[in-house]
Amino acid sequence: MISGYSKLVLVFSILFLSGELFAQIIVLDAIEISLPTQTGESKLPTYSDFKGNTKNPLLFRTKNISELSRSNETSKNAFSIDFIFRLKKSSRKHQFIAGFETATFTTDLYKLSGIFQDSLSASTSLRSKTEFFFLKSGYNYVHTPDNRFTFMAGGILNFGIPVSAKTSELITTSESLFMEQEYSFFAKQSASFGLSIPMGFRFKVIKNISISFTTNPGFQFQKIDGNPVFTTLQGATLSLYFKFRER
Repeated sequence: MISGYSKLVLVFSILFLSGELFAQIIVLDAIEISLPTQTGESKLPTYSDFKGNTKNPLLFRTKNISELSRSNETSKNAFSIDFIFRLKKSSRKHQFIAGFETATFTTDLYKLSGIFQDSLSASTSLRSKTEFFFLKSGYNYVHTPDNRFTFMAGGILNFGIPVSAKTSELITTSESLFMEQEYSFFAKQSASFGLSIPMGFRFKVIKNISISFTTNPGFQFQKIDGNPVFTTLQGATLSLYFKFRER
């Protein structure tokens, strides 16, 4: 029977050998840091369906609702770090990406009219704010990796772990005295996943530092306060690309 100490040695030996094998096949080529921004449109259900799926429908204060419009507008702001790998025996044109990202999605949901505090006519706007920690993986094709200026294109998959989610209700009344009140409450949290297709160019500033500029069309699926929402996104990203020196 193997002792606890022997098991520990065995585990570390396996990890060490796996790391050695990994190092013989794959090279960490660079790190890329960026602040991605995207905007897009989200497909929303009717307000009555949306409210019925939320964490606590009783928290919404506007009553006798009439839906005026669905804003459907979403914006994404993020901070991203990508680790760029390549196969040792493969061309530098083929880059593999593993990274993480913290991102905030803000979605303007509905414009409504109704009654507030039983008697006041009110116009109401709903907004969602969700925060995620994303894990990313992808591939990038670089046309001329050793040149000062090069074009590139690829695809990146992401999986988002929810950090926080809130829904806000902004109520404006104009009877007797203009009044505006905002109520914010915790919403249902759920995971998210998506795909982006970065396309752009990279320009070498000095030997090991480049600037990348890409457009990032793609889509994101998430649940906003319990409601499945599919969002198409477009945006541009400016990145700093730090290439490691060859050993």
